[in-house]
Amino acid sequence: MIMRIMSINKIAILAICLVLLPECISANDQLYLTEGMRLLEAGSYGEAVSQFDQAISLDPGDPYAHYNKGYALMMMEDYWNALSSFNAALEISPDMGDALVNKAACMISLADAGQVEDTGATYGKAIEACDEAIRLDNSNKRAWYNRGSAYRGLGASNPNALEQAWIDFNYAYQIDPSYSAALEARDQLNEYMLSIGLQPSDDGGFQGGKDN
Repeated sequence: MIMRIMSINKIAILAICLVLLPECISANDQLYLTEGMRLLEAGSYGEAVSQFDQAISLDPGDPYAHYNKGYALMMMEDYWNALSSFNAALEISPDMGDALVNKAACMISLADAGQVEDTGATYGKAIEACDEAIRLDNSNKRAWYNRGSAYRGLGASNPNALEQAWIDFNYAYQIDPSYSAALEARDQLNEYMLSIGLQPSDDGGFQGGKDN
């Protein structure tokens, strides 16, 4: 069994940028959303959830209210309820890339903590969410990073997944050389893979491995 190389940085795997408030919403809905955003920025996540719940009660079809509620719940490490909120946002707006990235982040966190029945399937669903986010925006560095994190989770039973994790972390870093979380994840994974006999190949991936 491959031991985890590093604990996932809870901040690094999140899409930190908050979705902008929509323009075409009611005055009361915007009031709750604006106050919720203010509370989010202040770190008052529980109070922010209450504001977003008020916005949702006024307009259940507003994906931004569901998304921002999910974000607040995620920051509280309430990953199951955050996942429900991101799914609700995606049911309304399937192309919301940040919701896809954060959905993946929640699933990775749950799988890492052993809070799901099938960790492999959960990592797989996280990869699917990241794949869709990457399809929508190939330069979404957090989608690449989160996909790498999911592949790293699968590496306990599949060394090929570790190779893909390294490639994804490296690509996230290439997109943004200031993205220190991607660089750290790539380098730590690189060190671990070399320790088990996986060698860099000409295409930037890895090959080989120790005999069991």
